[in-house]
Amino acid sequence: VSVKGDPSNSVVVRVVDTCPHRYCSYGQLDLSQAAFKKFAPMSKGVLDLEWSFV
Repeated sequence: VSVKGDPSNSVVVRVVDTCPHRYCSYGQLDLSQAAFKKFAPMSKGVLDLEWSFV
């Protein structure tokens, strides 16, 4: 999937498993640390990003 923050910041990631329902709601992704750090430091916690299938 393609994950997009602002128009100049996006990353393509591979879906490798499902996110446990207790951690993710419908439509949410649990990014790897490497992918998350493309958008913000890990201390930020939860980000408001857009994603789409590619």
